[in-house]
Amino acid sequence: MLKYLNYFSVSVIRIFLMPMYFLSGFTPRDEKLWVFGSWGGHRYSDNSAAFFEFCNRELDDEFTLVWISRRASIVKQLRSQGYRAHLNWSPAGVWYALRANLHLFDCFSKDINFWTSRGATKVCLWSGVPLKVFERSINVPGLRYYYLFHGNFITRMFLSMLMPWHVVRPDLIIAASEKSKEIIALGFDVPLSKIYTTGLPRNDQLLLPSNPHEKNLPPKVIAAIEAGQRTFMYLPTLRDKYTGQFDLDWDSLNELMAEKNCQLFLKLHPVDQSNLNVNLSHISVVERSAEIYDLLPHIDALIIDYSSIIWDYMLLDRPMIYFLPDHEEFISTGRAMNFDIHEHAVGAVCNNEAELTKAIAQVIEDDFPAIMQRPEYRQVCTKLNTYVDSNSAQRTLNMLDAEGLYKPAAPAQEALDCG
Repeated sequence: MLKYLNYFSVSVIRIFLMPMYFLSGFTPRDEKLWVFGSWGGHRYSDNSAAFFEFCNRELDDEFTLVWISRRASIVKQLRSQGYRAHLNWSPAGVWYALRANLHLFDCFSKDINFWTSRGATKVCLWSGVPLKVFERSINVPGLRYYYLFHGNFITRMFLSMLMPWHVVRPDLIIAASEKSKEIIALGFDVPLSKIYTTGLPRNDQLLLPSNPHEKNLPPKVIAAIEAGQRTFMYLPTLRDKYTGQFDLDWDSLNELMAEKNCQLFLKLHPVDQSNLNVNLSHISVVERSAEIYDLLPHIDALIIDYSSIIWDYMLLDRPMIYFLPDHEEFISTGRAMNFDIHEHAVGAVCNNEAELTKAIAQVIEDDFPAIMQRPEYRQVCTKLNTYVDSNSAQRTLNMLDAEGLYKPAAPAQEALDCG
């Protein structure tokens, strides 16, 4: 009953906001005002944050760049670093979003403020290589996104009113590779000509020299780095029901880590509500809020399952272990996969704890080999990462230039000497 009351209240609110969305299409837009957002306005992360910082470094003062957030803590943090930032429903936040010519976001225009976005050019910086099907490609009845795009007329209209940002197509999207580009085109139903293979701006920092003290890394991670310990990180992706991947003998695994002078860090998906509390001498949980792309350059080996972060970490040429204890259940009850994990795996695939422990020990014993020399590793990496460099943000800016959306200031002419 509570669920239906919530649907009703949201529907009523939408009725009042729809006129605002319509009228936002008539506000004059400033070509040199850009607004950014991420994760529904709840995080400062991913490609939006990386591109926001790049633009603040590279663009001249003629451009006004503003981060829009739902979190006062994020606004405060960014302002302390000298950036412009406003809450999405503050007078200034609404004003900037209504006037901005470009809305740049990770997934959907609600990352900024959907109700102010009609008339703006919507640039989707997308969150990664689509390992799982998404949006219009979802073909599993029972998921609300399936009914949003494939349900009957009344269902589609109702869900479109609740989640309108899913049905309004972006104007431009970036992709990590030509293969990703094809998948994204189907999911968003946009022409290939509006998807640019730029690489992902968030990955630029993976390939640059990184000092752990330059970022706000968790103290235990910094301590492990300074102690010269090898670091593992386990990054389980979000699951709807299954939590058995955490039913491990943590004490035995901690003994292995201690014996080999390694540290294992666990980081849950930002919206995963699992109650996992492991705090041992050589195993600990990292805060969900910790920025993963700050962490990855300092991780020597990754334990992963169904997350597209697989393809990002490949850029570092480091060992990966695939832990898939619920593979059959995950495939049968969730969204279909665009890629077969087993066909694209470049490390040990483990189905249970015994195999996981063996794989970890093997990685340690092999002294963290440079697996970039393995032909299958290079083949998979380049299939899903067209560029292996730190210039993705620049290529994203070049995309805006090619589309006539970025007009750099003309170089100042030298004054003539008239004697």
